[in-house]
Amino acid sequence: MLAIGAFQLATIRDGHDWGADFAQYVQHARNLVEGRPYAATGYVYNPATASTGPRAYPPLFPLLLAPVVAATLPELNLTAMKVECVVFLLVALLLIERVLRSFARPWLRYAVVAMIGLSPWVWDFKDQVLSDLPFLAAVYAALLAMQRLERDDRGERVRLGTAVTIGVLAFVATATRTVGLTLMLGFGLIELVRHRRPTPELVVAGLVYAVGFVLQSRWLPPEASYTDQLRNDPMVVVRNVGVYARALSVLWTNGYWLTPRAILTALTIGLAAYQWGSRVRRGATVLETFLLCYLGIVLAWPSEQGTRFLLPSLPLFFGYALVTLERLGERFLGGATSPWRRAALPAAFVLAAGISDVARYTTLDFGPLANGVSTATARELFLFIRARTEPSDVIAFRKARAISLFTGRPAVVPHVAPDDELVAYLKSVGVRWLIDGLDEENRTGGLVARHPEWFELRFRNESFRVYRFSPPA
Repeated sequence: MLAIGAFQLATIRDGHDWGADFAQYVQHARNLVEGRPYAATGYVYNPATASTGPRAYPPLFPLLLAPVVAATLPELNLTAMKVECVVFLLVALLLIERVLRSFARPWLRYAVVAMIGLSPWVWDFKDQVLSDLPFLAAVYAALLAMQRLERDDRGERVRLGTAVTIGVLAFVATATRTVGLTLMLGFGLIELVRHRRPTPELVVAGLVYAVGFVLQSRWLPPEASYTDQLRNDPMVVVRNVGVYARALSVLWTNGYWLTPRAILTALTIGLAAYQWGSRVRRGATVLETFLLCYLGIVLAWPSEQGTRFLLPSLPLFFGYALVTLERLGERFLGGATSPWRRAALPAAFVLAAGISDVARYTTLDFGPLANGVSTATARELFLFIRARTEPSDVIAFRKARAISLFTGRPAVVPHVAPDDELVAYLKSVGVRWLIDGLDEENRTGGLVARHPEWFELRFRNESFRVYRFSPPA
């Protein structure tokens, strides 16, 4: 664990990419520090681009960032925030090892910890200031408490105390990422399956969980804009099966060959699914019901979030896969009498994963991020906006939340639409400026080309162009 922490901390990269979720989290934290309304981030919410992000994020991660923000204002020390995220990664790995004790031998647990903690994808991901790593820690803290309740045959008072802990930790997870509600769904499902009725422990945990949201709502109004992402699309689950299988395969990207990536992905899915089904047949635990509920939400949610959405399920995927391989070694390699033969198949899987990871690391850049909000062209853009626009001017840009964080100007994400519809929307929210850049995600360049009379070029560098927007009345 110390080696993983040292490696992750020593290789933190300068800068941050344009993925603007981080900007909204940091602005929330800044509002907490400076005493402004929590949701006053400058992000002008556009229902047509709801998948960009809600009006406001759950408050726990901004609360965790607030001390770092307070200590570094007026600057924003993104490196210090990344260090905080790495600390939560290490906490999560410790909790994951504890949770896996219920079904995996020590060396298998340590292998899972290493496969996650040293994954090139996790290494790259830790350079983003996002809620996922604190969420991972909260999820496995809650699962550990639920496991304790499953094993605890002490008196009712002790069990009810554990139920209170479960309610608190499930609320903490949901206050970090809304999908944390799957913890209570999984806990409720296993309790109802076992006892055929709501148990006192389930009622107490549910009440504590609900009280947490009542108290939160007195400070922060409930956020309903997540529902704007829902669509009447009966094929979303079928489509997402393929989407998230590819997202899982990202973990096995080696930078050279596609075949090993495909084989490791197929093995992970197949072996984990077999072990999950086997455990359900023998008697499910909260781990199986949580995984069912969590993956159910992931597959049903229409807005794709890539590999990060799978992160809480990865320890169970890997743990189940390795245990299945161990069982196969016992059955077919004589592992019932020889621990070495029993370990042969999972060791081969871990070795293949390790070789894939080492190959991937040989292709990665360990230097400062080449693109993102800390580049010279981005700093020039922010400086121009702060100097040449009014504080009330609304700016249209694909990365609106980053613009709001670094310039203090309200900003909106434009959507793809016919010219008249898009212009009507931009006028309705008071857009005065439009940024044309990040060409791979540009949504409005065609509008500028077709109607140059509405746009006056005021700024240009190698990456961005800024236009004054003057549409017809």
